Amino acid sequence: MSNIAIAILSFNHPELTRRAVHAAAKADPTAPIFLLHNGTDSKHETRLLGSLDPAIGARLVHLRLQTNAGFSGGGNYLLGHIFAEGYHWILFLTNDCELKSRAVAPACPGLYAPLIYRRNETQVDSLGAVFKPWSGRLRHIRDEKEARGQCAPHGETPSRRRFHPNYFYVPGTAFWLDRKTWQTIGPFDESLHTYWEDVDFSARAHLHGAYVGVHPETAIVHSVGKTCHKLPFYTQYLFQRNRRVVSQRYSPKWLRPWQSLYL
Repeated sequence: MSNIAIAILSFNHPELTRRAVHAAAKADPTAPIFLLHNGTDSKHETRLLGSLDPAIGARLVHLRLQTNAGFSGGGNYLLGHIFAEGYHWILFLTNDCELKSRAVAPACPGLYAPLIYRRNETQVDSLGAVFKPWSGRLRHIRDEKEARGQCAPHGETPSRRRFHPNYFYVPGTAFWLDRKTWQTIGPFDESLHTYWEDVDFSARAHLHGAYVGVHPETAIVHSVGKTCHKLPFYTQYLFQRNRRVVSQRYSPKWLRPWQSLYL
């Protein structure tokens, strides 16, 4: 059995999912592909299945949740299922991502951010990001030298600025994760549902001593927020609520009463 599996989390948008599946199959003709229909409407799933290349469709392992469990719940189900199958590494993708390079896992255990392009292969969207708990702000990193500078060497705790700790984090759009690190960190916080669960996951990884780094050898093109960007429940309510919850969770306790003025 292969040591690596590709995971794709899908919610509706069959054309996006078809492109994600075909790109993954083309980039890596050997790795198994697990596709989770996370509450996808049956009509969209039927349309997807009818549009897939038969040879590629035969490679897919279809998993289904009847109702949408959010990114957190869907991600936990998909990762947990694949690791339980015995795979050591997972390259996780949302269905608005197209893999452009072969899925070669990092050399050491950890949580890794791949190189993500924005809509085409000319503009870098991120190579990891920075989370600033005090201000509740996130910043994507686009330069490899800066990204590596934000990551601690293996086995060391990342440096922190006194009173204003920053965390290097791996966006949930796409990431590498191994089974040992998953067991160390624990699952995504499902109370967050969608948005900021990746920030919380990475910050928790730091606090548990897991390695959080970058893997620019894996290149991905991201369609940028096509899945739920028009739904106010996600983009307004969940985003702003989770921004406050996660930022306060990782800020020094004595700062939290004043922090509410800025979040």
